[in-house]
Amino acid sequence: DEKVEESTIVQKVLRSLPDRFDSKISAIEEAKDLDSLKMDELHGIFTACEMRKGGPSSKDAAFKASKLKKGKERNDCSDESDVESELAQLVGNLKKGSKLKGKYP
Repeated sequence: DEKVEESTIVQKVLRSLPDRFDSKISAIEEAKDLDSLKMDELHGIFTACEMRKGGPSSKDAAFKASKLKKGKERNDCSDESDVESELAQLVGNLKKGSKLKGKYP
């Protein structure tokens, strides 16, 4: 079994984010060494970002993420609630990913 480096996964997560996160990604790349950045740290950065924006509480974020998962169509409008929902979904996915830490395929 081939082990995937955590830095590779962090870089793939950052590359997979929508364009509207480009400024945040650039800030992370400037401030952090991506080779030593852990998924837990990345999760913390996005959680802090959500909290600074006055985002929903963790229960609301989890609820919004689960609503999106159940097949609700996403609208590409850039209104604030869509951004919050997408960020909440990202944070939820990062939480799930941290549970799988060390169990990469």
